Amino acid sequence: MSMKKELRQQMLERREQMPAHDVAHKSEAIYRRLVELPAFQEAKSVMIYVDFRGEVMTGALIARALKDNKQVAVPFCRPGNLLWAVTIDRFPDDLAPGRWGILEPRAERQVPIAPALLDLVIVPALALDRQGYRLGYGAGYYDRFLPALRQDAWTIALAYQWQIVDHVPCDGHDVPLKAIVTEQQLFLHTQEKKGRISREL
Repeated sequence: MSMKKELRQQMLERREQMPAHDVAHKSEAIYRRLVELPAFQEAKSVMIYVDFRGEVMTGALIARALKDNKQVAVPFCRPGNLLWAVTIDRFPDDLAPGRWGILEPRAERQVPIAPALLDLVIVPALALDRQGYRLGYGAGYYDRFLPALRQDAWTIALAYQWQIVDHVPCDGHDVPLKAIVTEQQLFLHTQEKKGRISREL
């Protein structure tokens, strides 16, 4: 078994063992930390994943973004491991269960917007390291999607503190995220003249 597959399996098993009240409590703390960030407050167009099977919950965040009159998109998985950003106006009314039971945009809403229009993308993850590298589910949806964003767009993962590991195995095409928000910490990764700088707050 490869290092990625082994780590993916370990993280999935641990997440599935989390009590529902623990997921809710930690998700609320992460939400409170995220909405205070300028990256969220100043964004006019955001894409936010819809949580599934113990992921950090995003319902409150989607509702807040809509209330703040932001353009809100959610991911829609397409054949060929392609990811679309599809806008919604109402949550959860504009969504219905899709493949794997994950909520996705209803058929009448399945028109993508260009990734270059997004100011902020909230990304799910199974594991992350302090350099911003992410372990996903293995299908490569976000690996293909993230390079199409503008360079000044923010990419932020929401994660439980225990999902932060020393090293995520990565390939040459992997794109590090600009920030990670956990219930305890904020990890910022910025590109400066002297190179990529990582900060923990």
